[in-house]
Amino acid sequence: MRGLASLGVVIFHLSTLGLAVGLLPLGNMITSWNSGVDFFFVLSGFLLSIPFLQQGSKYSLKNYYVKRIFRILPVYYLNILLIGTILILTLHATLLQLVSSFFFAQSLSPATFNSINGVSWTLVIEEIFYVTLPLFSVLFTKNRWRYSLPACLAVSILYREWAVLEFAHSDLSFHLWQYPSFLGHYALGLTLANFYVNRKFSGGKVTSSKPMLASILLLIVTQYFVGSAYGISNNGLVLPGLLFAFEYASLIYFTLSTTSQSTLRKIFDNRLATSLGKISYSLYTWHLPIEIFLLRSGLRSWEWVGLSLFLSLSVAALSYKFVEKPFLRYRDRLLSDKRVTDALVSVHSTEA
Repeated sequence: MRGLASLGVVIFHLSTLGLAVGLLPLGNMITSWNSGVDFFFVLSGFLLSIPFLQQGSKYSLKNYYVKRIFRILPVYYLNILLIGTILILTLHATLLQLVSSFFFAQSLSPATFNSINGVSWTLVIEEIFYVTLPLFSVLFTKNRWRYSLPACLAVSILYREWAVLEFAHSDLSFHLWQYPSFLGHYALGLTLANFYVNRKFSGGKVTSSKPMLASILLLIVTQYFVGSAYGISNNGLVLPGLLFAFEYASLIYFTLSTTSQSTLRKIFDNRLATSLGKISYSLYTWHLPIEIFLLRSGLRSWEWVGLSLFLSLSVAALSYKFVEKPFLRYRDRLLSDKRVTDALVSVHSTEA
């Protein structure tokens, strides 16, 4: 799922940068594939909160933050430093924008927002979620999700409504693409994690694929009609993103509930999807600068599209192999070192 969602965002950005979407089959649907971002937020809420809901205060915060640091920062910093240096040398960015991006502070000011790399605003939101998750997860233990989920959804809707009404004609993206807008996404993910931990999933034992198929079809129909009605501006509205979040949560739930032998699950469980999933973070991080650079080279549309896809996938594969994997292996060795593990447990116990 992660790989296909990342590829969808890549193709969406091709459409926003100049590709004649109307010439493509189901072109209107492509203009709503920015909803891949909604999927990532829900998925983060689901996967990362499971250990907290399972172990509570026994889950090592040190281990958690070490895992996040080694997973996110190496590729992010390489990307920011490389792209930022090029943009500064060509007078397309400022040192302030580079420094703010280094500290994940670019979303704090319109002057630095969405700078250096246009997808970095989502990583700022993810970092905020990572920091707050240990406390946030407490709100979703046991039956607390019944109150926390509606409250978080209400906050997201009210914040989005305020942003759209107040800033529809000025700096809307800056105000709308902030953490409160996506609080409901994370809440849905944590609610899914609560269901998973408390065995409210069917554990891949449901033989019927009908619920999963219904989720896929509903998502496709919604993407088509949202894309047809609002085009690429759908992420500047109040409800489409939250609607997609519900549908992605439903898809995750019914996919994990369906038996692994289901033919329909092969959509997400095949060599291509698995390979895309492995490089999805690097693909998401590198693709937009590559697309923009090639667009400025004056290539014809289809040459630009083909070369952008080829280079984005190639650079992502190299980034995964030579940056992500070495750091992840080192992280695993670090966490498996008994002396380090004992020290972390000791520190955590003292802090608790």
